[in-house]
Amino acid sequence: MDSKNTTKIEEQMKSRRGFIKKTSVAAGVSILPASNVWGVCNVSGVSGGSQTINTTCVVTPFTGGYWPIHWEKLTKFSPSAADCAALAHILSDVSTTDRFTTEPNALKMEGYYPYVRALLDKHVIQIAGGGRIPPLNVNVGNTLRNRTSVDRKIKHTVAVYVNALFGFCQLEAQFTGKDGLAMFIEHIWGSLHEGNESQTISVLKSSYVSSQKISEIGLTTILRNSSVL
Repeated sequence: MDSKNTTKIEEQMKSRRGFIKKTSVAAGVSILPASNVWGVCNVSGVSGGSQTINTTCVVTPFTGGYWPIHWEKLTKFSPSAADCAALAHILSDVSTTDRFTTEPNALKMEGYYPYVRALLDKHVIQIAGGGRIPPLNVNVGNTLRNRTSVDRKIKHTVAVYVNALFGFCQLEAQFTGKDGLAMFIEHIWGSLHEGNESQTISVLKSSYVSSQKISEIGLTTILRNSSVL
């Protein structure tokens, strides 16, 4: 990252630290509407009888991303060194000891941390539901912060959403493009209720390979695209 961008981040760190801690959880919304797309397990398809639940409401094994407990570490309002290290772990070119080049030469993992937390707090997953598929309306950051008390279907749906948001998931062609993430999360949520819950959970858990990385530039791009940086 060039010195101009580094200075900007450090200045924002100082002026916005208090603001970010108080950011409204409803600041940004990711709306995932029901879509009548062949091969996607959702209410518009299965309730109309146009699709076979046993073949459609199945999540094909995929890889990509980190466990819910890893993302939980990035939602703390008073993060520990270990929490900040969890951020460095997903970055390919930032270590736990790397610092910004300008004063006050803060650790990069600590400097970026509140922005990543703000990003997670800014996203809300909304699915209309219908029939045996219940509606879903959850804040991503809050869900991860309360991971231990959240239903496992919600917890893993949110974790996969974040993994895909960071580009860690390798998805089938039908789940790529402009509405791909929305359809993929909707498919998972539908499969957890219309399909085999245990089998779907097993596929989601198997996807957490915890090996993908994102570059520092890639991270700042995601933060800027979500208007938190």
